[in-house]
Amino acid sequence: MNAPASQATVDAARQALARSIGLAAFVYGYPLTETYRTCALQTAPRAERRIGTSAGSDVRAPINTLHHAPRPSTHEDRDVVTPANDLLYTIAWIHLADGPMLLSVPAAARHPGRYFVLPLYDAYTENFENLGPRNCDPAGETVVLVGPAGTVPEALAAHRVVRCPTDLVWLIGRILVGDEADWPAARALQA
Repeated sequence: MNAPASQATVDAARQALARSIGLAAFVYGYPLTETYRTCALQTAPRAERRIGTSAGSDVRAPINTLHHAPRPSTHEDRDVVTPANDLLYTIAWIHLADGPMLLSVPAAARHPGRYFVLPLYDAYTENFENLGPRNCDPAGETVVLVGPAGTVPEALAAHRVVRCPTDLVWLIGRILVGDEADWPAARALQA
């Protein structure tokens, strides 16, 4: 027959269990916390925004609004970790709790040879969809973004529907660019 565990052993087991649960909660919740922090930073009213020291580095706009960065990122752009310096970014924070939103994917056929993609991330930073020339109509396409509990109005039923796992969606569009002489052509695709 085994002897009953001492109080010290029971306390040590409880402490180990609490630590394990706390660590799991941190690992689960950290992406969500960081996503909401970044969303708040990038959707703050203009008066509250921090404008970078280099021209055009502010990639911030109100919620449900596309913002097109006019130049590639530099070492001064620090809202997110290691942005690429050979891309023009289009950023949007999309809120779907009040209903679906329409997103127009540009016509790849009008920009032959220009790589672009519109990745969509959920509130946990999981990439759940990549819209672009590989999987969208070359003539351009409008997609309906719908939150997890959302419904698609009958008037939008003819469009492609993208079911989003969370009501907050982060669009981080990327367009490949060359040197500064190439920026105007990439901006035309952003527009």
